[in-house]
Amino acid sequence: MSRLEYTTPHGITVLRASSKAPFRRGLQHLLRKLDTHRGIYLSSGYEYPERYSRWDVASVCPPLEIVAWGRRIEFRPLNARGEILNRILHPVLAGHPHWDSLELAGATLSCVRWSRSFAMRWIRGWPLSAPSVTICCSSSIPSS
Repeated sequence: MSRLEYTTPHGITVLRASSKAPFRRGLQHLLRKLDTHRGIYLSSGYEYPERYSRWDVASVCPPLEIVAWGRRIEFRPLNARGEILNRILHPVLAGHPHWDSLELAGATLSCVRWSRSFAMRWIRGWPLSAPSVTICCSSSIPSS
C-alpha cells in the first residue's frame, strides 16, 4: 500500500493511501456494499497497448453529499467525517469571489453562487475573439 501525505496551500493536511487489488479478485466486496450504502463505482474496460489500461475505482460511505439547484449548492455531511470536512471547507471557501453568500448552518455548508448580473459583467469583459460557450441548465427532471 502506498501512502502520500501533503499539506495544501490553505494548511489542510491530506493523507492518501492506495492499494492494488488482484484483477481476478476484483472489487466484488465493494460492489456488494454499494447495494446498501452510498458510494460510487467507476470502471474503464478500454485497453490499448502502451497507451490506455483498464482501471476500476470504488468508494463506499462518502463523507459528503453535494447537492446543487439553481444558484444554490449544499455540502451535506453524511457522517462525522463530513462534518469535519465542512468545518475545514468553510473558511477556505468563505473568501472566494464566486459566492454571493456562504454559511455553515448546523453541519451543512450552504453556498449561493454569484448572480447573473455579475456573470454578465464578467462575460462582457471577454475579448470578441473569445470562443462562444452555450450553457444549458435545468431545474427540473424531464418526465418520460
